[in-house]
Amino acid sequence: MAKQITCRGIYEQTPTEQGEVSVRVLVDRVWPEGIRREGAPLDEWLRDVAPLRRTAAVVRT
Repeated sequence: MAKQITCRGIYEQTPTEQGEVSVRVLVDRVWPEGIRREGAPLDEWLRDVAPLRRTAAVVRT
């Protein structure tokens, strides 16, 4: 069975709240405001694989 990747924002419902079973990973260089690291609805934070801010701005345009 193939695995599926879904992109969601940090402020959206967690997969378990929607009845799905999955792993939630944050890919961003900066921790999001208003989210405490303890108890965050995340399994892992991969800051090193996130694009640099200036690179991300070029990719979005």
